[in-house]
Amino acid sequence: MELNGILVFKTDSFDTDSIVKDVLSSGRDAVVLVLGFDRRIRVVHAPGGDAGKTIELSRFGSARLDRTLAPLLFLSDLAAYVRLFTGVCIRHRPRLCWIENTFAAAILGALRKLGVCGEIIYLPGDWLMPEKRGAGLKRYLWGLLFIAADYAACRSASLVLNSTDRITEARRRFWGRPIAKREEVYSFNIEVKAGEARGPGNKICFMGNVRSDSGLEIVVSSLAKMNAEYGVSLKVIGPPGGGDALSRMAAPYGIGPKIEHAGFVEREMLARAVSDCFCGVNILTDPESYSSYTIPGKIIHYLQFLLPVITTRGAGVMADVIAKNRLGVVIEPNEDEFMEAVMEVRERRDEFRGNILEYIKGLPRVDLVRLLEA
Repeated sequence: MELNGILVFKTDSFDTDSIVKDVLSSGRDAVVLVLGFDRRIRVVHAPGGDAGKTIELSRFGSARLDRTLAPLLFLSDLAAYVRLFTGVCIRHRPRLCWIENTFAAAILGALRKLGVCGEIIYLPGDWLMPEKRGAGLKRYLWGLLFIAADYAACRSASLVLNSTDRITEARRRFWGRPIAKREEVYSFNIEVKAGEARGPGNKICFMGNVRSDSGLEIVVSSLAKMNAEYGVSLKVIGPPGGGDALSRMAAPYGIGPKIEHAGFVEREMLARAVSDCFCGVNILTDPESYSSYTIPGKIIHYLQFLLPVITTRGAGVMADVIAKNRLGVVIEPNEDEFMEAVMEVRERRDEFRGNILEYIKGLPRVDLVRLLEA
């Protein structure tokens, strides 16, 4: 059977709308799948009336149980990917596959050898191999698993598009040589998505998973000192499971009511959800975190909604972009610098928003259709 059309497997992020619009405007038959933070894969577009269907990845309904049995859930996810992509490729025979997931790209590489799909463009979102000792056995083993899948994906892909030079350098450093047939740095399309003009919002926004290196302990302890005098509060938007950790952080300070856990918010509703916020935070406490290798999605979300960013050097290349273009404030991860940054952003928010607008307007737009044709 002849290969035709495009398969897109996209991790839901700041550029999802742009990617989907460009792919559908190409005029080709396309199967577009989007993996959300709610662990659902949505069929955004597909020939034959499958659009709108969802595939739910297995979870136990308890954040603690999910963490404890993470290896089993990973195997379950992997099996779901194999079933999904095998079915899609046998049914639609895509000539080109745009894959934004390392393990999915490795699976498509195997399917390509079987002749049921064509060329693969692989976009790794992360680099998960620790480069320094002391990372811990769990992180090191997970890194080795990622490296194996990344190797398979790179070897089978016609083009590897890394989000930063640091991923390219780390991969070559690990293997001692280039392993991809063709490797480039990919520039994302960023669009302003802020809604109507905001009032004087007084909330700090945090998007994403509540992790040990998220720096939220610094935000919460600082909030206890700032709320009484300035009325500043915190809004957390992200997947379920972070509420308990936030409650434990807030308990010693008695500021639980000043922290709003909004839970998961659909991308289409984010503009409204952040309309009462005046800045976004990404206080990474580990300078060698996974985020330091890539483009932290939450930072681009903040910029698209004209929220000045308070972050640290752990944000990698985006820390330099923010500092150079005055899109926010880059700090050391401690209370004093954080509170000082909050006051600066709060008082000069209009200036920072203007800088963000100018920065986004000045970015070149990537012609995805031309890239696919090439």
